Amino acid sequence: MSRLGRSAGASPRSGFSLIELLLVMALIGILLGTGMGLIMGLQPGDRAVQGQVEETLRLAQRTSMAYGTPTQVLLDPQNHTIAAQVVRTVGTWHFESPQLAGGGSLDGIWLGPTDPPLVAAGWLGSALDLSGGGAPGQFQVALEEEPAFDWSEGFHLRFGVRMHTWRAAPLLQLGDGLVVAASARGALGAEFRAQVTGDQGQARRGSRVRVETDAGLLRLGEWVQVEVIYDRQALSVFVDGIERVRRPELAPVWMGEPYLRLSSKELPFPGDIDNLVIAVMEVLPPQELPNGAQWQADVPTAIGFAPGGSLDPLRHSAPVTVSWTLQDGTLQSLRVGLQGTVLEGVRP
Repeated sequence: MSRLGRSAGASPRSGFSLIELLLVMALIGILLGTGMGLIMGLQPGDRAVQGQVEETLRLAQRTSMAYGTPTQVLLDPQNHTIAAQVVRTVGTWHFESPQLAGGGSLDGIWLGPTDPPLVAAGWLGSALDLSGGGAPGQFQVALEEEPAFDWSEGFHLRFGVRMHTWRAAPLLQLGDGLVVAASARGALGAEFRAQVTGDQGQARRGSRVRVETDAGLLRLGEWVQVEVIYDRQALSVFVDGIERVRRPELAPVWMGEPYLRLSSKELPFPGDIDNLVIAVMEVLPPQELPNGAQWQADVPTAIGFAPGGSLDPLRHSAPVTVSWTLQDGTLQSLRVGLQGTVLEGVRP
């Protein structure tokens, strides 16, 4: 008999028997029941609190990595809020053309008897010779219409500088309180005015907060990269990526009149500047923990990340645990490792 004949004459079994069908339905029921139980066990409020805390911590950590600046997360145990302090670039100048173009509409002007004295061998491309090539002048940017320039919560200044001679002279002035200057010994100093509150509750200019590096860090005829950072924890000066001086401070910065000036007509800076970047510290609006969650009494009020994204070793010698209580009394927590890694939420 041919294969076709055998196939036509056979009565092959098809479909499910009643017992098999019942077994399949029972198995589906078990799987659905288990899945629904898992889904019901994941309360939306639990996920909302954990997600908010994780995202805020990771935002601050990623920002410190991207900008190479310190950031922090602020936790308020009384109001049960969380907020990230991040860095936002608000002005850049590369001094590649006589127009002295800056980022956005922040073009500068050269106040001097000649055109802007640009030199070809800059830090990156050309640079601005602040000594004026023998004709002293001043670089200036008006910031009256730039609300982004709010450095009251802190700032990050980064630039390349090369000194021709060692002489005490101002390099940069931001407002009437923030000054970066060189000394006659090749040191670099930075200072700002703290903001204080008067008897009537008004903000006013307070005392000076000042740091100065060791002598000789500004090497004659050589480019160095300088960073001046204040994050309402400390005022620091970095030279070529190494922190050279640090002073703890918590006060906000007195801003005063909004302007940027480089050098001075009366006392010109004896050197070149290039690749100037100004960023400000910005505290994002605090967010209340959702669904009635509350911080534990021992929660840290601030978690600091160092430039590069790890926990700030001067503030945290061990991993940091952040804990909160849900409305039903459940205790949850997150752990931030020394490298800045935010570990998944756990229920102790």
